[in-house]
Amino acid sequence: MSEMQENLPFLYCLLSVLIGDRMGSKDATISLIYGIIMHSINIQASLVQRLWTTALIKCHADNRVCMLC
Repeated sequence: MSEMQENLPFLYCLLSVLIGDRMGSKDATISLIYGIIMHSINIQASLVQRLWTTALIKCHADNRVCMLC
């Protein structure tokens, strides 16, 4: 929660308003949604990294090129 409030206060406020006070544990629900978003971003970042690695291997790049990525 503190990471989201510090880095993305708008998202925290938005989720807080959307969830409202009807839910039993509002903070747990917001944390779960934030965790799902972060997991999705990490999967996409890993995909981009795998694509770069595949391209570099296919082009027979040496370690000097890999350090730039």
